[in-house]
Amino acid sequence: MPTAIDRHEVQRLLREENAQLVEVLPQKEYEWAHLAGAVHLPLKDLNATTAARLERGRPVIVYCNNTECDMSPRAAWRLERLGFPAVYDYVAGKMDWLSYGLPYEGNALLVGDLVRRDVPTCSVGDRLGDVRAKLAGQDLVVVLDDDRVVQGLVRGRALEGPDEALVEEAMRFGITTVRPSEDVATLTGRMRRAGVERILVTSSDGRLLGLLLRAEAEAALDRHRAQHVGAEP
Repeated sequence: MPTAIDRHEVQRLLREENAQLVEVLPQKEYEWAHLAGAVHLPLKDLNATTAARLERGRPVIVYCNNTECDMSPRAAWRLERLGFPAVYDYVAGKMDWLSYGLPYEGNALLVGDLVRRDVPTCSVGDRLGDVRAKLAGQDLVVVLDDDRVVQGLVRGRALEGPDEALVEEAMRFGITTVRPSEDVATLTGRMRRAGVERILVTSSDGRLLGLLLRAEAEAALDRHRAQHVGAEP
């Protein structure tokens, strides 16, 4: 019976057991983005002949798009029927992997490629006076808990409060964030329409990855399009 696994187990199997990654989505989706090093075996073409390119002595990890997609469990059972002894199904799939900013290959330009990591941060229990002293002219600070999960944002006039005021009292809750798996063209279009110049990037568990600046993203998108004419997701 194939074993269902998460991204942590995928990373362990790759690192410790030299596992093989297999994407079973159609060609266009594989070309857009796939896990680094993954081979392409579309489910519709999976048979004894096409599976022969895999090594039976190494674990095989199959994946598709996300938990809503059933291609990877179907492929995992098919490979087991074909005699592969160690087959794993990465249930959450490619979008889970990309949403944590993990390595990928393909012609996509994703938010994770352009994240600025040098974002000022502080803790919920810090005082505004101490935070201001460390900002060095920057006009925002991201408030994190001990696990780097985003709690809020302090910027602009909110930073001008009393020195002894707690950051938690001045921060804004419920700020908009995006995942590193977002397509840059789609996101910058939304940002432009909304008049947004920058946006926080977090992993799917809410941990801060960095900041995306629209101007930088649009410039990178122009360069990317010039290099990948006709390569659309």
